[in-house]
Order: sequence, then C-alpha cells, then structure tokens
Amino acid sequence: MNVKYGSKRMRGAAIACLLGGAAATGQPAQKALMAEDVFKNVQVLKGIPVNQFMETMSFFSASLGYNCTNCHVAESLGNWEKYAEGTCRRNGWRA
Repeated sequence: MNVKYGSKRMRGAAIACLLGGAAATGQPAQKALMAEDVFKNVQVLKGIPVNQFMETMSFFSASLGYNCTNCHVAESLGNWEKYAEGTCRRNGWRA
C-alpha cells in the first residue's frame, strides 16, 4: 500500500497523537482533536478523537478483510483529500 503522508492535516493529527503522551509527563492536557476537525465529510463517527477514528477504520478493514480502496476510491491512496469524496463504492453509495 503506497500512502503519502504529506497532508498538513495528517501531519498535525500525527503530531497531536504523539503529544498526547505529554499529560503523563506532568504537562497540561490539551483537548484531543476530533475526527470531524481533521477529516472532511465525517458523517457517522463524529465526536470521537482522531486516534479512535483511525483505530475504528483499521478494525473495519481487518474485520472485512479489506484494504482502504475496497470502500474508498482508488485515487485516495495517493491523496488523503480523496478519502472524503466518497465511500462504500462497492455498494454504489457516494457522499
């Protein structure tokens, strides 16, 4: 799977996840980034932190034996913005 992690949003989300451990070191806790704040077109999994959102997506793909492009358009592998353009392509549903 060839995924580019160049998006500013994704870098920000990754940094936020890494800094989440700062609370354990005595630093003040920051509000977790929510899925809808980082990703476009989140319709069902709103209100959960980014790390839980990504874990949920991983659970879905592992449970179904799918990779990302089984539900998302193939172009999404090279461009994070494409993930928001439509899902469940096998079922004919488009966002």
